[in-house]
This record gives sequence, structure tokens and C-alpha cells, in this order.
Amino acid sequence: MSRGNNIKNLCIIKEREALLELKQGLVDDEYKLLSSWRNEENNEECFSWRGLECSNTTGCLPHILVLNLHIGTTESNTDGPDKNLILTGNITSSLVKLQYLKYLDLSSNNFLGSHRLLEFLSFEGNALTGSLINLTTFSSLKELRLRENSLNGIFHESFRQISCLEYLDLSNNQMTGSLPDLAFFPSLRELHLQSNHFYGMIPQGLGKLSELKTLDVSFNRLQGFLDNLGKLSKMKILDVYFNRLKGLPEILGQLFDLGTFDAPNNLLECTISESHFSNLCNLRSSKFSSNSLTWNASVDWVPCFQLQVISLSYCNLGRTTQNDTMPSWFTKLPPMLYFLNLSYNHINGEMQDLSANNIGSIVIDLGYNNFSGPLPTFPHLISELRVDNNKFSGSLNSICKIRSSVTT
Repeated sequence: MSRGNNIKNLCIIKEREALLELKQGLVDDEYKLLSSWRNEENNEECFSWRGLECSNTTGCLPHILVLNLHIGTTESNTDGPDKNLILTGNITSSLVKLQYLKYLDLSSNNFLGSHRLLEFLSFEGNALTGSLINLTTFSSLKELRLRENSLNGIFHESFRQISCLEYLDLSNNQMTGSLPDLAFFPSLRELHLQSNHFYGMIPQGLGKLSELKTLDVSFNRLQGFLDNLGKLSKMKILDVYFNRLKGLPEILGQLFDLGTFDAPNNLLECTISESHFSNLCNLRSSKFSSNSLTWNASVDWVPCFQLQVISLSYCNLGRTTQNDTMPSWFTKLPPMLYFLNLSYNHINGEMQDLSANNIGSIVIDLGYNNFSGPLPTFPHLISELRVDNNKFSGSLNSICKIRSSVTT
């Protein structure tokens, strides 16, 4: 880092202009705290400006990494209490032009009502810390992207003041607490809350977000059921991986546009029937590993979807497979399927021909089951095949015909 050094490092023009635009919205008449921020030909080295730090680069112009407007000083006043040196005024959207900014501190100032027209705000992949309560004055925001920071604290109810939100990404932070009602975001299209420390029940208000297309709450500690999501007809991606959810209501089968439904590593103990999937013709990814499922669909049922990913390991499917026979759709692989994992299920019976119609490379994991009889005919192009810890017998010819395989 360099701060206020004597090296001839000119600012990048776009970043310098962004700072000057920011200054125009601030009120600094009394204390001249930003007097070094001047638009003059001989003052182009903006890294000597107050509150800035830049990258220490060689051979190219450095970027602004730190903007610290927390002045944190007082002025002695003989006639009364000391005066705090603060800035007031408006924080403009020019901040988003500082694309390499790693640290932003605007605390202990008096920025009021300044960003009510801002519609897009992104500080993805920075080092922001603290609570989100101070963001609630961005009442016109439509997109808020704050993933991959170090934000903590709760998802505060005062967020309802930014009710225009259409896209919210708080993923990969350290936020905690229960989720608020969320019904105060009626226009929300995408909600990304994965990889935090949220806990408590899935809020009922989620079921009122009729415009929601993407919901990712994976890697949290949420509890409850998903029965309030059945009316979200525009949902395309539903990811609840690694939570503590229970139950899989049949009403989720009404999510006609659903393309990704991932719910592994939960506490699901439920019976899967045809009605769960009969209307999900757009489904491409289905992951339910490490749950306790009961399969109760006809062996002859052929679903309308064309899956690309099937992950059902550790689901105890073997205890309920009817007549020791796999459902026929498991043996008629969709042509675009590239991942099939049925391992650790103790499934009995013989596995039939798996070669039909598959047109690309595929991973197949059938390990740790009770499959018996001859090895099935596999697709010719397999990137990984596991059949260990079964009761297969007979010839290995079907494996010998596989190209580009890693087989165990």
C-alpha cells in the first residue's frame, strides 16, 4: 500500500472523476476536510488526497483500494463542548465506479437521505464488515449485491424500507439470526442467502413472493417445511442444500418452470410419489442425497423431465424398492444426463441396460448397494464409474467396452 507518497502516481481517470463526483454531493463548507480533493491540473495525484489508499503497482496506474471518510477527530471549542468534525450531504452512485475498492468506511458522519434514487449497489468480494441496518435508507434499490464480504449481524426487519428490491445477494458472509417475513419484497426475482449462519423456520412470507425465480438458502441452519413455496409458479432454481428441513410436500410438483431442485443433506423423511414430479417437465437437476426417502411410484412410470443430474446417495432407497426392481426410468437414461449417483442405498435386484440414448460423457456411481446378476451394458463414454461393494457376477465385457473411464 501507499498513502500520500511522493511517487508520481497519477490516478486512473475514471476513479478520479468518481471521487470528484462523490465530493460534489457532500457538504464540507465548515471544516474543509476534503480540501485536498481538488480538480486541478497539478493535483492529479489523488492518492495524496485525504482518506485514500492505493495499490502499490509497478508499470501501471494503481487502483484505489481504501476510501475512509471516518474522520474521527474533534475540534476544541472554548465556548462549549468540542465539535465533532463530520461530513454531511449525499452519497452518490459514483461509488460503484471504484471497482477495486476493498475497504469503505463512511461511519460517524451524517449522510442523510442521500441515496434514495440509487437503484443498483454492488460491493461484491470486498472486506465489508458490520450490520446491514445502515443500508435501509437506499429506498429505491432494485439490486443489492454484497456477496463474499464479512458482514455479520441479523437480517434486520428495517430492510422493509427497500421494498423495491428485485435482486438480493448476501451470500458468503457471516450473517446470523432468523429470516424476517420477506413478504415486504413483492418484486423480488432472485434471493441468494447461501453460506451464512441463518437459523430458525423458513418464513411463511416466502410463499407470497410471486415473482421469485431463484431461491438459494443453502449452507445455513434453517428448519421447517417447504409447503409455503408451492405457489411460486415462476420458480426456476430452488437450492436448500445443507439445512435442517423436514418434509417434501406434493404441492412443490406445481412449480412447472422448476429446472434445479437441490435439497441434499437435510432431515427429509418423506415418501416420494409421482405427484411430486409429474408436472416438473423442465427439471434438469435433482439432488436429494443424505436424506431418508421412500420411493412410492410405479415401476413403469416414465416422467416427463429430462434430467442432467441425479444425485440420490445415502437416501435409504433400498428399503422400499418395489419387488427388488429399479424403476424403469432409472435404466432409460436421459440423453443429456452427465451425473448419476445412487450409491449407499442398499438397492437390491438386477440392473438393466444403461446404454440407451446417452450422447455425452457421464459419471455413474452405483457403489455400496446390493445389485446382483451380470453387469449392465453401460454407455460407451464414461468419465467415472463405480460399481464396488455390490453382488455383481459374471463377465466384465460391458466395462471393457467403455472409453475414457476411471473405474472402481
